[in-house]
Amino acid sequence: MDVLTPSYTSKSFADVTIKTKTTTFQAHKAVLRARSSELTGMLKDNPESIELGNYRDGIVRRFLQFLYTDSVEDLYCQVAIDLYKMADKFKVEFLKKKCRNF
Repeated sequence: MDVLTPSYTSKSFADVTIKTKTTTFQAHKAVLRARSSELTGMLKDNPESIELGNYRDGIVRRFLQFLYTDSVEDLYCQVAIDLYKMADKFKVEFLKKKCRNF
């Protein structure tokens, strides 16, 4: 990984929080915008946080992991279904394909 590329686990220079009902994740707007046209729209007015209360923590964690790394860990049937739905909502086609192929 390039030194200038934000890491999924790094909170350095994180400029947005993703909130579920029980957890807050730190993220980088540039990564989110680069990976999802839907997130680009949500970030248009430069908010400090995005509410994703309809999604379970583990699904959001895996979704963010994918946006940063192009990989998904701990994938099993129900997770693949839920992750597919999230990928569909946020227009992340390659993640949809991975879930579909699972």
